[in-house]
Parts: sequence; structure tokens; C-alpha cells
Amino acid sequence: KNREQFSDYVQILQRATGERGDLRLVDLLGTYGSYTVFAPTNNAIRQYLNSRGMISVDQLSKEDCDTLAMNSIIEKAFFTTDYSNGQFPKSNMLEHIMTIKSLQEWSETEKDSVLAMYVNQTSLITHADDSVGNGVVHTVGSIVSASNDLIGALIEKDTTCKVFNDALDKTNVRALLEAY
Repeated sequence: KNREQFSDYVQILQRATGERGDLRLVDLLGTYGSYTVFAPTNNAIRQYLNSRGMISVDQLSKEDCDTLAMNSIIEKAFFTTDYSNGQFPKSNMLEHIMTIKSLQEWSETEKDSVLAMYVNQTSLITHADDSVGNGVVHTVGSIVSASNDLIGALIEKDTTCKVFNDALDKTNVRALLEAY
């Protein structure tokens, strides 16, 4: 709450109540427990709003706020030093699996190769491991994407599963999974 760069995100958290509906998520984060928060900056939220033809957080529905907030929080603290590649062992508040991927990328500002970390393949962590009293905050440069993909689509997107993905196609198991 005390950092201006997160004022839009705090506004989303204030409107979000999650599944219970009786406690704002901003208040939940102020209670005992341990949390990992992937907090988008105001610029990240404005980019998201622009992509939806909106200009203000006030235009988001309560359900939009719930989804954005719950998708960005895990109810356990995870530092990037704990997990640099793969899935977090606990789902986010939407019960979706979250992943982290580390890779070397060229940085124009640094004029060098730097370690880049992405949440759910698309959200770059711009500042990691900001330890707070009841958890950790990772600043992200874009809204953390919420995947509603089925297992077949997730396997298809994962480049480490190419052989398995080909087998799903050749045996028609992907279609069976999607039908199920």
C-alpha cells in the first residue's frame, strides 16, 4: 500500500473478495499467514486495461478484480532462489498451477546478457524476492496470465514435451482428453 507504483493493484485488491466474499483480499494479505504475491506495476495494469479498451481500474467488474487478484497470489511464500524453473508446489488462489521459467536474455539497458525470470511463461519478474512481514512480493511487468487451457493444450505449448505431444496427436489421445 505504501508504494505508488502498485496503487492500481491495491485498488484491484480492495475490490476483490475471492471465493468467500466476506473479506477483501487486501485485508487478507495483512493477516497472519505466508503469501507470494506477483504484483503488477501501474504501467502493467494500464497496458492490460488498454488491451481491453478501458482507461481505469474502476471499469473492471468485481469478478475481473477477483480473477486478477486471485491469479497473482499463492498462499505460501516462494522466493526465486527456491524455484528457478518448473511449477510451484502450491497452486494460486484460483487453484491454477503456476510456473516459473529462467533464461538468459539480452538486455539493451545493461548491454549484456541477464537472467530473466517469467511467471506462467509471459510475465517478466522485474524485481524479485522483496521480503515482507508475511511473505514475499515479486514485481511483474505485466498481468500474470490465467490459463484456462486444457491439459492437451498445455502439453502442446511445452517445448520439453515435444515427443509426448506428437504421441498424443498420433494416437488421438488429445481428442479423448479434451472430450473428457
